[in-house]
Amino acid sequence: MPKPFHELTLEQFADLLRQFSFVRKIDSVHVHHTWRPNHANFASHTPIASIDGMYDFHTRVNGWSDIAQHITIDPRGIIWTGRDWNRQPASSTGFNGNTVAGPFMFEMIGDFDAGRDPFAGSQKATALGVVAHLLDRFQLPSSQIRFHNQMSGKTCPGSGIDQAAFIAEVEAVRATFAASAGAARAFGADVSEVRQNSLRIAAAWDAAPSRAVDGVQRDEGELPEETASARDVATLTGGAASGSRGIFGDTPTGFTADEKQILRRHVVNLRLGEFSTGGIYETSLQDIERIFNELLPEELDKRKAEGQPLRIVFYAHGGLTSEESGIRPILRRLPFWRENGLYPIFFCWETGLKETVVDLVTSLFKGQRGFVDNTIDAALEFAAGTGGRQIWSQMKRVAELASLPGGGARTVAAMTRDFWNDHQPDMEIHALGHSAGSIFHAFFLPALLEMKAKNGVPAVKVKSLHFLAPAMTTALFHSTLLPLIGPNKKILEHTMYTMNKDLEQADKAGPYHKSLLYFVSRAFETGSLPAPILGLEESLRDDSRLIRAYGLSRTVPGVAQILFSKTADSAPLDSRTRSTTHGDFDNEANTMNSVARRILARPVGNIVGFTDETAQNEVTRGFTIMPASRGPVAAVATSASGTKRALCIGIDAYPAPNDLHGCVNDARDWAATLTSLGFSAQTLLNQDATHAGMLNAMRELIQSSQAGDVVVIQYAGHGTSVQDLDGDEITGNDQALVPVDYAAGRFIIDDEIRALMIAIPDGVNVTCLMDCCNSATNTRLFGATPPPLPPGAKVRFMPVDRALMDAHVAFRSAATSVHAPARTLENMREINFAACLEHEQAIETNGSGDFTRRAVTILKQGSAMTNEEFQRQVTLAFGPSPRQHPKVDGGPDSGKRLLFGGTATTDSRSSDLASRLAALEARIANLGG
Repeated sequence: MPKPFHELTLEQFADLLRQFSFVRKIDSVHVHHTWRPNHANFASHTPIASIDGMYDFHTRVNGWSDIAQHITIDPRGIIWTGRDWNRQPASSTGFNGNTVAGPFMFEMIGDFDAGRDPFAGSQKATALGVVAHLLDRFQLPSSQIRFHNQMSGKTCPGSGIDQAAFIAEVEAVRATFAASAGAARAFGADVSEVRQNSLRIAAAWDAAPSRAVDGVQRDEGELPEETASARDVATLTGGAASGSRGIFGDTPTGFTADEKQILRRHVVNLRLGEFSTGGIYETSLQDIERIFNELLPEELDKRKAEGQPLRIVFYAHGGLTSEESGIRPILRRLPFWRENGLYPIFFCWETGLKETVVDLVTSLFKGQRGFVDNTIDAALEFAAGTGGRQIWSQMKRVAELASLPGGGARTVAAMTRDFWNDHQPDMEIHALGHSAGSIFHAFFLPALLEMKAKNGVPAVKVKSLHFLAPAMTTALFHSTLLPLIGPNKKILEHTMYTMNKDLEQADKAGPYHKSLLYFVSRAFETGSLPAPILGLEESLRDDSRLIRAYGLSRTVPGVAQILFSKTADSAPLDSRTRSTTHGDFDNEANTMNSVARRILARPVGNIVGFTDETAQNEVTRGFTIMPASRGPVAAVATSASGTKRALCIGIDAYPAPNDLHGCVNDARDWAATLTSLGFSAQTLLNQDATHAGMLNAMRELIQSSQAGDVVVIQYAGHGTSVQDLDGDEITGNDQALVPVDYAAGRFIIDDEIRALMIAIPDGVNVTCLMDCCNSATNTRLFGATPPPLPPGAKVRFMPVDRALMDAHVAFRSAATSVHAPARTLENMREINFAACLEHEQAIETNGSGDFTRRAVTILKQGSAMTNEEFQRQVTLAFGPSPRQHPKVDGGPDSGKRLLFGGTATTDSRSSDLASRLAALEARIANLGG
């Protein structure tokens, strides 16, 4: 799991084991020792240094996705959390199980071979207790206790431990459970503190990204025991310098320094309710203090000079989103808020969808035939229920944790109260929540409004609260927020924007033939189902208190207002909403402009309008929904022995007017996405992306590959055409990539790329992804004439004037001649994805390439597909009138081959179900986000 790790006593472990919701079936208990660190290593460093060292060794050296073990027992008898208990361990090759069933694995720190560390005292007592509790929890016989030496040639967990005696002692401990009140005992600590701790530990595993492919994670092999080197030992124990991270420090990427500087003014990034101290973007207490002690006072002075109040808007996005997808849209949408004189503070509460709907449903539907649309909804609701309820409940707990004492949102609330005490006459507080963001506000706003102001200062009030398609239950709304809403109460105004019943039922979430709110109501909530959901019209009209609250009876004025999409074109400017899908409310212009007008108290007059991202067919929340009838998609084929490596190149640093603004972002997005798919990704950005640097990196990547390897080469930057100097092009032009040092004539021409591709070793899968103009011909080339540039966009084509052409000729004349044999589609060794056809332009908008944005989004869905299916999905993502038509080139049947894989052979019916469910998971994973 992502750090931090948590310390547990045996009693706390038993309590957490009892309340943890297992999706995996635990069928055995695997017992290991670490060998290194041993007891002496452990004693010479802080305890966390050994745990962090193991994590770093397993992830950095072994290349695994996480620490190998589910828990670690240190020499003091303290238990450390580790890998998510719903993920298979890296225990021993062939014995790790999968996401459906498998072992629970633990490590004991020490070298328990004969004559080495003693297996005794508190450590032994804890180990025996852990195994006894596991056997009791899963009703396993003692024969399911497996020592590592039973599965390998190792001595692990140590030749000094007798297995028969160990099992007998475990059974003796287990027998005491029957004599007492059972295995589960409550914590002795304060109940609220224990509850928060347990929720954070359980929620951490839900938030951890899974590297499973089609529900089965790759076998991560055996632990490195007797082969550990001195360098390994230093890593395991934290190194001589003894930072807790060892010698492999994380260097998270994802946002540039400039982007982070902007985000720090407006973003509160939370993980498991606390300020996030890891990942691609961190929030510290100092960041929040700067907002309230420096930035907001500056903003207040500006607004007072304009005769306006300071308007703070607390924004909570939808739940079940990753850190990246929660934060990235802020940069794009921030100008709308700031140009309208509003100061937004965004709560980004990382949760992340871990368990997949495909995992839960595939086995249930195996062998079944004949499902039709009007029956599959019920089947999906039933199948996704168990895992879905776990995920949804953990998400709600994370929202609650943030506003409990010690939570990050609670700290923000306290600072807001203090700022209110000093500036109440000159400020307003507003709140906005999309989808599950309403759940976040159900805990944050009461926490804020319950705080006492100074004597003589009016109590804190929220001037307006806006919900976009809220996913909270009506019961939660009744118990937390409704009592606070009204002209004379603490939340003065409240507006809900949601779809009418007909649109909710016409919405689709992949194969599910209604909106996500119906799915939440019928599959994810607990208790009696379907659960009434605030954003569903039928739930509202079935609740007399809500009918009165929202003024739906037409006889009693409500304390709040509801706007059902789609409102009439003639509706007042501050009362419009026209979203037709659950996920689009936060990027639909009518809705967002109405929210802004209500916050600004400007029902008419000018505001800076919201850019309608839905009308542009932009993919803005990390998902694209394809029609349910899109046809079968094959399963991903992975190599048992090959490596997966990627080179991602992005160049923005061209001189004006040819400068670009989305290519570095593209390269980083590709690198992050490919890394999540198991690739080791290298980036070449801006000044590093020279002619020599690019060619050398591509050459090394290809030539060092061997049969079974998978290679991806991605490029985002300018493309161009230059004079063909060797007469091999019918058009008289070579097509070229434009490195950062192009001014000296150093273009990368098609001949050079072709020479690299011809040298691809047999059995190596190479895929090229070219987001530039003329990219459809970068590896088998024709000419192109760019059409006019669309308004508000940049084209990735660099015109070559006479001086540049002369430089190209001079450079080629002095360089070693490169001539690759002519090729046809029949003898192409690589797969080449192009951003556009030969006569089209590759466009970038909103800080990323239009092709890359859609392609990366589709890959993040986790749905397996063939090359031509991937190309088709990207094209569909451009909307009904695409200005680009992505293209795939390759050898015979290349389109039928699996993306980044081999030949598709999966049964079409079962793979169609899997792909459709994957689309549903992708939509749920980005619910509202």
